[in-house]
Amino acid sequence: MTGHHRAGPTEFVDAARIDGNTLWGVYRRIMLPMRAPALLSVGVLDALFRRNDVLIAPDRRAARVGDLSVSAAPDR
Repeated sequence: MTGHHRAGPTEFVDAARIDGNTLWGVYRRIMLPMRAPALLSVGVLDALFRRNDVLIAPDRRAARVGDLSVSAAPDR
């Protein structure tokens, strides 16, 4: 998302500021509508990943790297 935000054209922001928009107005009227497809995509993917975390049985999940390092640690 950061790359998508930084890659955006700054001319729209400059033009909106010259037209008298506040920072909030520029964000609400210019930046947010331009970013809506990216925000929607991230939201859908996040919802699907969270749904899969809940629906997949714990014994069938792939072991995470952090879980493996904790289980492989020697007992003290």
